[in-house]
Amino acid sequence: MFRFDLRADSAQPHYRPRAGYRRGSQRVVVGTRNLTAVASLNVVQGLPAYFFTLGLPALMREAGASLDVVALTYIVWLPWALKWLWAPRFDQPVTPPFGARIHWMRALPVFMAAAFAVLLLMSPASHPVFLLSLALIGAVIGATLQVVLAAFVLERFSEDQRATANALQVAGMTAGSFLGGGVLLYLGDWLGWHAGIVMVVVLLLLASLPAWLIGIPAEADRLGRPVETLAFRPWKAVSQSSGLVVIIMVLGAGAAAGDALIAAIMIDKGFSSSDVGWMLGMVALGIMIPVSGLAGMLVHTLGAGRSLALLLLFKAALSATLAFANSIDPAALAMVSVVSFSLGAATMVAFWQIYMSNVDPAHSATGFAFFTSLEALLLMIAGIGGGQIAALTGTTWLYALSSIAALMCAFAIMISSRVLEV
Repeated sequence: MFRFDLRADSAQPHYRPRAGYRRGSQRVVVGTRNLTAVASLNVVQGLPAYFFTLGLPALMREAGASLDVVALTYIVWLPWALKWLWAPRFDQPVTPPFGARIHWMRALPVFMAAAFAVLLLMSPASHPVFLLSLALIGAVIGATLQVVLAAFVLERFSEDQRATANALQVAGMTAGSFLGGGVLLYLGDWLGWHAGIVMVVVLLLLASLPAWLIGIPAEADRLGRPVETLAFRPWKAVSQSSGLVVIIMVLGAGAAAGDALIAAIMIDKGFSSSDVGWMLGMVALGIMIPVSGLAGMLVHTLGAGRSLALLLLFKAALSATLAFANSIDPAALAMVSVVSFSLGAATMVAFWQIYMSNVDPAHSATGFAFFTSLEALLLMIAGIGGGQIAALTGTTWLYALSSIAALMCAFAIMISSRVLEV
């Protein structure tokens, strides 16, 4: 029914211009507005996610929370791993109670801003149950917004145009991460908790404005032809050859297994926690934004498969270098660590392009949610497993194995592309 596709422009576009959209210069304006909305709404996703997993834990610990309570903030990733449960609702072009996808794109940021506004009634020293509950609500809103945006991108953009759209998605999410995990902490420390939260609320509302500039086709709110619901059967929304995609995802997760310990090996090398926070939380995240754009250009030029293979070969070289961390100069280690950490944005652009090329257009929300939920699970397992390997054998073996996994993943992509003529 569908074929495994690793190229950015190898298939006919799924999207056809709808009634209500003009051609020519007006069509360019519409496309620009769509891309702007995609980028800005991903800021709405990234800012809360990294505030609750990087910013809030630091503030809670500073307020006296125990380590086991602080660790519970990672519960916010649960909705991202389980979003496939409610994603089938958004396969329909119109979903109650807000209707068309564009209406959801306008409503969800407002709910996110409202959730943050509730923090004005609390402080980092508030009861953890309230803070964690609010974090979980924010995560559900963010995960839902990601599903809606994926369906929107698959609906509005041709496969060739998605390289740019996915690059902007990753760049927007990274910008949100940069703000939520780094800048907000500095502003909060400078201006105070309440002023910092007010700034976040205002920023979230401003980031939602581009969604209000998108024109809505006349038929957007019509129910149209009903789509079969794939609740609890998300795998049916992906291509028949998606097993190859899963193999590549498993190997890709193995290639990223050492990323979770980059901060730890920098500490072991003599860097302070503030140094590590600055280099990874500010510098690396800042670099990720232009890296995402460059990755989009690479995917547009070479296709997602070739681009991902090249990026993984680079990742293999970086991991091989980190395997000898004990004998590397601290400055060189810092540079390699920042580059390796930043490379994640580029590989994400290529992976998302592959995911979108291997979903059923009629079940775009479910298919994308299936792939990204599985990706989150695999990365979690790889991170935990990598920690166990490092504890038992040392980081040298961990990064050596990560390098091998990256090489195997690149090889699997090249073989798959050749066999399937993509």
